[in-house]
Amino acid sequence: MIYTKDHKTGYLFDPWKHLGPKRRRLMEQSWAGLFREHILSALPVHTLASFFTEGFGRPTKELYMVLGVLLLQQMHDLSDEETIYQLAFNEQWHYALDITDASDDAAYLSPKTLWNMRTIVTDNKLDTLLFHRITDILVRAFSVDTSKQRIDSVHIRSNMRRLGRIGIFATTIHTFLVNLRRQHKAMYEQLDPALRDRYITTHALSCFSLVKPSESRKTLAMVSGDLFTLVHAFKESGAVTAMHSYKLMQRVLKEQCAV
Repeated sequence: MIYTKDHKTGYLFDPWKHLGPKRRRLMEQSWAGLFREHILSALPVHTLASFFTEGFGRPTKELYMVLGVLLLQQMHDLSDEETIYQLAFNEQWHYALDITDASDDAAYLSPKTLWNMRTIVTDNKLDTLLFHRITDILVRAFSVDTSKQRIDSVHIRSNMRRLGRIGIFATTIHTFLVNLRRQHKAMYEQLDPALRDRYITTHALSCFSLVKPSESRKTLAMVSGDLFTLVHAFKESGAVTAMHSYKLMQRVLKEQCAV
């Protein structure tokens, strides 16, 4: 089911009255006020909604909130874990995203939901649509002379995509190492301990959710290099190359990397 909220209609009772006039003024003059007034209601929610089925399954998270969270993560250069905490507890985020309900349904995203929504956005090139639409809104809001302003869509699009690809690489390597340790322990122990420790435990794997967008290029280079190393280290071993997890690494290397 598709869940969206009307962010243009005002409230009968002001949900932000508790801030008081001074803090309310600070809130309206901050980035949160700008986001709430100009950007939130203009997000391409109807395009995102087309990937879900009306009247079937569990309700989605509020889709304006979801797209807003993906943007704010890039804007504040936050890891997935930091993004979830900001959404849960930061009142500026609640104001910007028009979250007036204190329930978990309104102000919480699980890591899996954040990952899945970002994957939908990047796989269907909604990140490019988001950037261009928001750029046009801000140009009008600040009366920017675009003949003198460079507008570059690389930053937001590439960082969103990198965060998703890092997860693909890390999970693929983790699965292979777990299987290699179980089936060919002697070969596993010959690997560089530093490489093994980066991926083998669930705790180590969860550290990749802490990668900030600004660090994504460096981290992506590391995990893709590790994948390349593993694929070539075992390419002459028939016992290893027959493993499904090894073939999966080969596929990821072929589809995600230019060697």
